[in-house]
Amino acid sequence: MTGTEVPFDTSKVVGQQVVLRYAPSLKVRAGERLECESAYFGVYRRGPHDDMKDGPHYHNLWAGDQQEMPLRSESDAMVAMVTALFGGPRFGLVPVVNGWHSEWSRGAYTEELLAADLKALEFAKECGIDWISEGHFWGGDQKRVAALGLEEKYEVGPLEREFISRARAAGMKVFLGSSLNDIYEGPTKRFCSDQADWILDAGATPPGGKPKWRSSQRGNCLANRPFFDWVVRVNLEGLAADFGAWEFDGDFFGSVGWACRVDCQSDKHDHLPGDSNYASQRAMDRLEATIHQRFPGTCINMYRPGQDLGVWALRNVDVCFTILEDGLGMEENVAGGDKVRTWSRVRIHREFLPHYMDQPLLFPVPASERRKPSNWPKGHLDYILLSALSSAPSQAYYLPARTGIPAADKAEIHHWLDWGRKNIEYLKVRKDLPDWPAPGKVDGSAHILGDRGLIFLFNSGNAPLSGEFALTEESIGLKGRGSFQITQECPPSEHSVKAAFGETAHWEVPSKTAVVLRIHPAEKQ
Repeated sequence: MTGTEVPFDTSKVVGQQVVLRYAPSLKVRAGERLECESAYFGVYRRGPHDDMKDGPHYHNLWAGDQQEMPLRSESDAMVAMVTALFGGPRFGLVPVVNGWHSEWSRGAYTEELLAADLKALEFAKECGIDWISEGHFWGGDQKRVAALGLEEKYEVGPLEREFISRARAAGMKVFLGSSLNDIYEGPTKRFCSDQADWILDAGATPPGGKPKWRSSQRGNCLANRPFFDWVVRVNLEGLAADFGAWEFDGDFFGSVGWACRVDCQSDKHDHLPGDSNYASQRAMDRLEATIHQRFPGTCINMYRPGQDLGVWALRNVDVCFTILEDGLGMEENVAGGDKVRTWSRVRIHREFLPHYMDQPLLFPVPASERRKPSNWPKGHLDYILLSALSSAPSQAYYLPARTGIPAADKAEIHHWLDWGRKNIEYLKVRKDLPDWPAPGKVDGSAHILGDRGLIFLFNSGNAPLSGEFALTEESIGLKGRGSFQITQECPPSEHSVKAAFGETAHWEVPSKTAVVLRIHPAEKQ
């Protein structure tokens, strides 16, 4: 395996030759040191799951996409390399309520809106969720941030400070929502709109990608040192208000959408006129690295453009909100759980995203239907919650915080999140069993540290099925020799099996059920 550690590259294969290359498209000063991007080269051993012939495992999972999935051994090697380079998870369980999609306030705070959000905060606490992604950017002060001058300081407003203080008193951390290069507010949407040299210049021809260029979307060019220094300073000033986490959304155009690649024709920025992709990516990395350095205890969450750019755009990021790519609607929690696990596998085995950086999404419904209590997916909550917990230590929740859900459901969410916190060290590691989620099969994942850990098994079908796994390091990550005891923790059961290292264990999983097994060395007689 070989490549460059950069999202936008022009590498290609010519016959038997692999050409690694990228286009910096940067302006540099005489005598300036320019550090090139790293290239990687590695070898990996083929594994027993590379030769599976039943199609759905590693082929054509994305609708309309005819590319084959990488070999399982290749994806395992890539993820291991990325994990080593990035340093592994920095936080424990990070369940996040997404305020934008959870009936949180979206505009500047009034006393009335603050009171409503404080009630929503209580709702999240009752669900056991202790990370809050608010529904508004810049603490609701988008207009004021847009109006800041070159030297003006950004100070979070008093009502926002009250919300942060109340959250911290409840043991919860709040994300400062930042926008990348526009403000999502007002007729221009730009920061410092009087600074004409900061504007991304589309030129006469629209840049490629979606959405198509519209002059009203034109924001600031991130690959422009004066603007970059300004936006870094403003973010640092905002984080000084005791936010415990930081996130941003947007794209390099100055809009909220799917567009990633961007051409800026300005000759006044740090890039050459035209292709400004690499320069923008480089600036975004510096922004994240600065936040990471100045506020080392801050959890960094990326929306767009990171979820489109791929893993090499996430080196300074803790988690990446990645959505369910095959649609938001989930009719019921078993189908929802299967989607959570399926797309998490795609992100690992195709995009090489370490699982601890993933952020599975639970309970999404179309925006037009979100506030109808009848649309809350009832039943099998354990199935979807265990699907998410087995996928990643971080999850995103769309919850009707004002409409409400049954008290029993809040209690069950709280129960499983507390269970996740108790077992977080196991959830930080993951090794998938061969079968992918599908009716008629038992899929799952192993979370083993040394000689003990957890195994999740899922059966979404209408009949009981037997799942199996080998007690080996290659199969589930188990180390050690001798005998092991396997017990069923969820649903509670007295069933227990003793098996020797190297043997294959079989376990019956009831229909539409998630089973959690605990494995540890057997006590010597």
